[in-house]
Amino acid sequence: SNQGGKTCYTCGGYGHMSRDCNQGSKCYNCGNSGHISRECPEERKEKACYKCNEVGHI
Repeated sequence: SNQGGKTCYTCGGYGHMSRDCNQGSKCYNCGNSGHISRECPEERKEKACYKCNEVGHI
C-alpha cells in the first residue's frame, strides 16, 4: 500500500515526500543507490499502479 498516496522522489519510498526524506537517492527500477533509473543496468520493470499495486496501468 502507498500509505496515503505520498511517494518520495528521492528514495522511492511511500508515506513521505522528498523534502522530508532522510535517505539517499535510490534507483526507481532496482532500488540500489549509486545511479538513477535511466542509467540502471537491470532490465526495466513494469511500473505498478500507485493505488492498487497492479501492473498494466498507473
